[in-house]
Amino acid sequence: MPSTPEIVDATVMTGSVGWIQDVLYPWVSPAWLMAFVMIALGLFAFHSVFGSAPRRWLENFPVAFLGFALGNLIGYQTNAKFPVIGDIHFLEGYACMAAFLAGSNWLNRVAPQSTRRFFGRG
Repeated sequence: MPSTPEIVDATVMTGSVGWIQDVLYPWVSPAWLMAFVMIALGLFAFHSVFGSAPRRWLENFPVAFLGFALGNLIGYQTNAKFPVIGDIHFLEGYACMAAFLAGSNWLNRVAPQSTRRFFGRG
């Protein structure tokens, strides 16, 4: 029995998510995996507030991702002192994502035919 407590990784003990570490972590930062979940939650909250159809969630996911990435880049480049999660500037990301989604929502209401042609449904 060691006298000092050992730090034990729970994933090594259970083996349940070990494949995630082996497959995803060399390619994608864990912070960006969490950002992906945060983007999905933000997108769900935005569409819940504005009452959009569920098909618009998938159409707006690239818009939300670009907005979040741009907001994170702005937060990183300006060295903002807002709280961060890992290396993700989530407040700046959410603000920029909301602006992008509001613009997309406005564009869909003002010019629905042109956006339908853009997405190949018109």
